[in-house]
Amino acid sequence: MATNVKVFKFTRRRTVEIEPLLENGANVIDVDESRFNLKDFKLQEGSGDSLAYSATLCYKKKPLCKCLNVGNGEETSLKELDIMCGAVMTSITLRLKEVKYSYAGMEFQLTIGKIADFIAETLRNQITDIYIKKATLAKLNNC
Repeated sequence: MATNVKVFKFTRRRTVEIEPLLENGANVIDVDESRFNLKDFKLQEGSGDSLAYSATLCYKKKPLCKCLNVGNGEETSLKELDIMCGAVMTSITLRLKEVKYSYAGMEFQLTIGKIADFIAETLRNQITDIYIKKATLAKLNNC
């Protein structure tokens, strides 16, 4: 099943307003020349203020780390896939210190975990849309 690629761009040394990202979603996030996406995305049972999911975050199309959010308002935990990925994650974290976003008049630091969360939210919405369309078609076929 092919999905449309929606890209949202962040830029270093500039605060980016994220309302368009939250409204329209993005399954790919660019930070300057660095591209991030999720693969092996799975919704998890959870509750609370955050989306419960597991996935692999990819950096420039290569797997970087495992992401797990258990819900309950906790931050997403990241586990690098190997020692080289750990070094890459450290480098990305340093570069992200110059990347900020704003929401509801407040400014926040972009992190690797937040990148994964933003993409996960879009993927969840795409899955929900697919289920709604299938249910609607099934209902129409039974009429």
